[in-house]
Amino acid sequence: MSVAKSYASALFLAAQAEKLEAPTIAKMEADLKGFASELVKNRELRAALVGPATTTSEKHAIVKAFEDKLAWHPSLRNFLNLAMRKGRFDSLPEIAQAFAQVRVESSGGVLGLLESADPLSDSDVQQLSEAFTKKLGKRVEFQCQSQPGLLAGVRVTVAGTTYDGTLKAQLNRLRDKFLETSTSTH
Repeated sequence: MSVAKSYASALFLAAQAEKLEAPTIAKMEADLKGFASELVKNRELRAALVGPATTTSEKHAIVKAFEDKLAWHPSLRNFLNLAMRKGRFDSLPEIAQAFAQVRVESSGGVLGLLESADPLSDSDVQQLSEAFTKKLGKRVEFQCQSQPGLLAGVRVTVAGTTYDGTLKAQLNRLRDKFLETSTSTH
């Protein structure tokens, strides 16, 4: 098991031990993902929390400021303080991803990635989730990402399999077919 999955599993088990309800766990997940995302985007924050120049008490003060502003659940606060003491803030994006996976798998589901050129509506995501749930025989929950380079359509990755219905993929297949027929005629 990876370090990220171990930490994510520990946080999820702590939430279960406290008998936290699904909305509270969902907020913890969103808060963890948001903090991890901020850590990736904000170079100064990353340097302060991951780098050696900041003392432990200064790091605690920074994390406390986020906690106060965002009203984190005490379990998430304790978890982040542990991750900070163990020097795992550089792994927070992977831990946040693994937490979502652990949460979905705990209820017998599977986490998938849904990529599209433009953000999809909630109803579109729900329809795709229902279609893949029916296809795979287990509940599929998607994490969505916008990838403008896809041009149009969607690319879905579930359980290690990618279903690519993007315009970019279709154009690449046409190009390959054209190249194949043009080289075979010579």
